[in-house]
Parts: sequence; C-alpha cells; structure tokens
Amino acid sequence: MKLVCRFCILFCVCFFMFAGYCHAAPKLFMPERRFVFEPVPDGSVLHHDYILKNQGDEPLEILEIGTA
Repeated sequence: MKLVCRFCILFCVCFFMFAGYCHAAPKLFMPERRFVFEPVPDGSVLHHDYILKNQGDEPLEILEIGTA
C-alpha cells in the first residue's frame, strides 16, 4: 500500500511539474532573419518584405521592432 501511495504522489508531482510545458503559447517562425542589401546610390529607397508566421496556439503580438 505504501508503494502505491508513493507512486501516486510521485506521479502527481511529475504531472504538475511538467504541465506548464504543455500550455498554449504563441511561437514566432521567421524563415529569413537577415537580409543584406547590395550597395545602391545615395537617396535610393529600398524595400524588403520579411515573412512572419505564428506557429503557436495563441495570438502573436509584436510589440516592438528594431535594427541590429
């Protein structure tokens, strides 16, 4: 009986410890993280589109962007 009780306690501890890893969350996927522009004349306007995809289970919020 003690063995069964200890097993149940161990199972509950492990279950609750790893339950946090199974929750829904946003997950950003960016196939291209960098883009190097070729040299261009001064005053030129350049454009480049980045593809962002949310592969998670919750909405992805992008609150801030910047350059490196």
